[in-house]
Amino acid sequence: MALARTLEREGHFDRALAAAEEATRAGPYRAEAWRALAAIRSTLGWKAEEEAARRRAEDVLRELSAAWRDAMDAVAKASPGAAPGGFSGAAR
Repeated sequence: MALARTLEREGHFDRALAAAEEATRAGPYRAEAWRALAAIRSTLGWKAEEEAARRRAEDVLRELSAAWRDAMDAVAKASPGAAPGGFSGAAR
């Protein structure tokens, strides 16, 4: 994503777009990759494609948040009496 943003700042929009697209393929659950792709698409004036990438970033955040909540619930059920966050508060 850093490469895509650097290329965009330098005016290399085709290369920036390719780098951002590769970032979303390499990390499909990285919202920041989708946001970078949206930003480049916006710069190119591709409004529909920009909106699709922004929606995907939002979806990723929702999906990860739900997965995190489910994991925390599973830990809480598996460890009754454990403090929230999985810390007992006791020093080891």
